[in-house]
Amino acid sequence: MFINFISANLEGTDFCKSNVSYVDFTNANIKAARFADSECIETVFVNADLSEANLVAGLFDETDFHNAVLLNADIRLATFERVLLNGALLSGIHGIEEAFIKSINIGTPEKPIILTDEEAKKWLQNNSLNH
Repeated sequence: MFINFISANLEGTDFCKSNVSYVDFTNANIKAARFADSECIETVFVNADLSEANLVAGLFDETDFHNAVLLNADIRLATFERVLLNGALLSGIHGIEEAFIKSINIGTPEKPIILTDEEAKKWLQNNSLNH
């Protein structure tokens, strides 16, 4: 079953320990939502607003954050693998040093630019600085 929350207002929603794999949150307002310990495999957050979201210890595998807003999101202990970040607003992300950044795609699905391990972590750090 494929669930979608396209353009939904889910501000402050608690998805803690949820399996939201394959869910579509395109254009959703998920400010201050809690995805701690959640499984997000192939989850779509395109153009979603995840400002102040708690992503602590979440599993993000092939997750699409294309053009998402992740201002001041907390990613401590989260795992990022094959995560698409093209165009995402990443200012003020917390916990990058404690996150497990395996690979990110800063290109597009059609023309991927894959960064792995320390290179990916460094790119995230550089792009999360407050501008």
